[in-house]
Amino acid sequence: MGRWMIQESTLPCPTPEPVTAGGLCAGTGNLSKLRRCVYCLPITDDLAKHQSERERRRESHCAHPSKNDRLGAWQTPMTHRALRSKLFVAVSLLMAVLVMPASPASRQSGLSSIKTVFVILFENTNWASITPSAAPYIRTTVVPMGAHATQYFNPLGTHPSEPNYIWLEAGDDLGLTTDKDASASNSTSTKDHLVRHLENAGISWKTYQEDIDGTTCPLTSGGFAGSYAAKHNPFVFFRDLTDNNNPNSSYCIAHNRPFAELATDLRQNTIARYNFITPNLCNDMHDCGITAGDTWLSQTLPVILNSRAYRDNGAVFITWDEGAGGSDGPIGMVVVSPLAKANYSNSIYYTHSSTLRTMQEIFRVRPFLRDAANATDLSDLFADGGAGAPGKSH
Repeated sequence: MGRWMIQESTLPCPTPEPVTAGGLCAGTGNLSKLRRCVYCLPITDDLAKHQSERERRRESHCAHPSKNDRLGAWQTPMTHRALRSKLFVAVSLLMAVLVMPASPASRQSGLSSIKTVFVILFENTNWASITPSAAPYIRTTVVPMGAHATQYFNPLGTHPSEPNYIWLEAGDDLGLTTDKDASASNSTSTKDHLVRHLENAGISWKTYQEDIDGTTCPLTSGGFAGSYAAKHNPFVFFRDLTDNNNPNSSYCIAHNRPFAELATDLRQNTIARYNFITPNLCNDMHDCGITAGDTWLSQTLPVILNSRAYRDNGAVFITWDEGAGGSDGPIGMVVVSPLAKANYSNSIYYTHSSTLRTMQEIFRVRPFLRDAANATDLSDLFADGGAGAPGKSH
């Protein structure tokens, strides 16, 4: 075996063998996380010659010490002790790093791996009413392929529809507590909401609203078929997205698109990363019942699932705005994704704040918006999920 010597340098570290806790040379790599590197260097012929010369000079100084040498001789043992102390601390720090538990970010890898999100909103139905007879596609096809929550509620006492849609975007109803169309008196000037944070982070977003014509900003209900409800479109209530309630706002028109364009965008792979989808008043279970919505989903969801955006770590979140008859639920939350647990359910308490927090974690935009800061995210529905509520795991 060759000979080795202990060497020390400042960062960046060289790559020879590191020093072990006992001061011996063994192993591979270097202690690159330290302010100084202590490592082992193989003694080549040239280095051995240089080392021998240093030893000869040291012996000469010991035999005939100068005045300065005599004054400083007492420092040598202290210097060696300091080096050993540094080495002990270095090894201790390295051991601490090796045994450190996984961070919350790694426990949420199921969320952080999601690239494209689709949110589909239905209306006014308790989860108990989504039965195999009333909603055969949801219960017998969608639920087994994904994960769902049995204790998901609209925010406590939040009714009617409109404030729940606002909550999904902002973590609060922001005082918009009616079902009126967007107007100067029924909108908000805040820029502290999800899609504005996405926009600021360079993350694309779009909403697909069934039965809008796509030529104006859809501030008012009706649409070309009379079944578009502005109260089910949260984005028209934020003035920064509508140029202060301007029906000709180009930004609003570009981001509020007819539902019919969804299939084209999926086929051409021009889909945004965050997509909010609202059926019309019949297909969202509001006017025409549960079975109508179930049929609409059976025609819509396969188009999403067959897309490149979905197959490349996409996720579909299917939920309802509020409970039936003024109740808070529980309402449905079903997640379908290549990253979601299959045929899985949990009984963790969730609200719309949980969905909003989940979106912020997926796209890594902060700070958490209002009540989202207090909510448990939906990570348990995904493989490798776990962090959930702030500072907790499930």
